[in-house]
Amino acid sequence: MDKENQLSEAIEAAFDKNAQDAVVIELGDICSFTDYFLICTGTSTRHNQTIADNIEETLKRQAVRPLHIEGYTEGEWVLLDYVDFVIHIFSARAREFYNDQSYPFVFNADSPMIGVYRTLEKVKDNPTTVLIEGESGTGKDVLAQWLHYNSPRKNDPFIKIDFASLPEDLVESELFGYERGAFTGAVTSKVGKLDLAQGGTAVLDEIASVDLTVQAKLLNVVEAKQFYRLGGTKSIELDARIVALSSVPLAKAAERQIFRQDLFFRLNLITIRVPPLRERRDEIFPMAEFLLAQLDRKYKTGSKLHPDCHAVFQQYEFPGNIRELRNVLERAVLITPGQEITPALLPPVWQTSRSSAVQMPTLDDIERNYISEVLKQTHGKKVKAAKILGISRKTLLEKRKKYGLE
Repeated sequence: MDKENQLSEAIEAAFDKNAQDAVVIELGDICSFTDYFLICTGTSTRHNQTIADNIEETLKRQAVRPLHIEGYTEGEWVLLDYVDFVIHIFSARAREFYNDQSYPFVFNADSPMIGVYRTLEKVKDNPTTVLIEGESGTGKDVLAQWLHYNSPRKNDPFIKIDFASLPEDLVESELFGYERGAFTGAVTSKVGKLDLAQGGTAVLDEIASVDLTVQAKLLNVVEAKQFYRLGGTKSIELDARIVALSSVPLAKAAERQIFRQDLFFRLNLITIRVPPLRERRDEIFPMAEFLLAQLDRKYKTGSKLHPDCHAVFQQYEFPGNIRELRNVLERAVLITPGQEITPALLPPVWQTSRSSAVQMPTLDDIERNYISEVLKQTHGKKVKAAKILGISRKTLLEKRKKYGLE
């Protein structure tokens, strides 16, 4: 007997219903536990509302029993009523449930982020080093937090070192700490961020922006799990998972010799690429609804998203990714509290269709944007930016002046 016939018999036996009277909706592989189905039929609207309003508890309490077919668990059952009504409410509640409880920012069963979380699931229970790469605003820090708080280290420190925000001359003292008298002004010793992360997770954010001298010391941290405080003579053992974040591909940075190859090889044990928002277009509108719900909890405005915004989201490239989307929604909520957010409240640049891109950028436009981005990534460090661009510092200064980037 094939699986389809066995499933029909199982439905009839369980619910005393003809299998043709039941509707099966596959929610797909969007959570870390076993896939499940909702078998929907019945008459009570009140029962629908109760289930929808208590979806989290429903999944735990009312999920009946696994369906076993040929020795495999095929899913679990919940009896619901009025399919269309329940699906509509369930979808909205499920988005928030999955984002709060399981996988942040996953809104579709075929989301490319599911593969990302599957990889994290495989490594969360051991202290291996993880490299997370992705454009700015894609949520790399959210993934680092998910990895930490779903690991055995969840009750220990989660320490983030943001290299992009640290002045170059303070990186080592912040990272490693220092002993009294290590330099002028060091009147007391100081514990570094790595030491604070003992037992937990140390997140090295924007690691590509670190100076090559510091990279050499980081190699010892990643490889030998030990370091020295500035001015110190005693090595300190590090018991912390290292998670490195980068908005530029480290492989390319290593090829250009602005990032140490040996450090890259050590970090490249488990590498995760976070897809940009433009590669997840089917998720943008539900993600916007989810972000709006978060903002509503903060500002209590009751703002809603107009369906026409969907078309706008589909045609915009979102260079700032999730961060850009959230910031624009927050601005709209604050400017027009309680009103429906329509395309008119979105930035005009969002409403320039990709298909109408007849105005191709000039070579000067492309060069200007590229130089601007490199300067941003290197935080205005001209020598480093010139090396990435493959030009001299003098040429870079000339081009900055030409394009008004001073």
